[in-house]
Amino acid sequence: MLNPTGLGLIAAALSASLVAGSAGWFGRGLIFDNFERPAIIEAATDKANDAATIRVMDAANRAEAAERARMQRASAEALRIYKEALATSERATVEAQTRLDQEIAAYEAELAAAGLSRTVTRRDLEWVRGNVP
Repeated sequence: MLNPTGLGLIAAALSASLVAGSAGWFGRGLIFDNFERPAIIEAATDKANDAATIRVMDAANRAEAAERARMQRASAEALRIYKEALATSERATVEAQTRLDQEIAAYEAELAAAGLSRTVTRRDLEWVRGNVP
C-alpha cells in the first residue's frame, strides 16, 4: 500500500507537471502570437503583394500590346484610305487629260474641216512678237 508521503509526492509531481505544462503551453502561445504569427503574416503579405505586382505588370503588358496592335491596324487603314484616294486622284487626272486631248483633237478636226487649220511656224511667232516687218 502507498504511504501518505508517497501519495503526497505523486500529487506534488502531478501538480508541478500541470503547472509546468500549462506554463509551457501558455509560453508557446505567447511566442507564436508575438513572434511566429507576425512573421508568417508578413511573408504571406509579401508573397501576395509580389503576385499582385506580377498580375498588374502582366495586365499592363497585355494592354500595351493591344494598344500597339490597335495603332498598327489604324495606321494600316489610314494608309489604305490614302492609297485609294491617291489612285482615285490619279485616275481623275488621267481622265481629265484624256478629255482635254479629245477636245483639242475635235477642235483641230473642226478647223481642218473648215479649212482654217494651220500649224504655227517660227515665222508666225516672230510676226506675233513684232520681229518681222
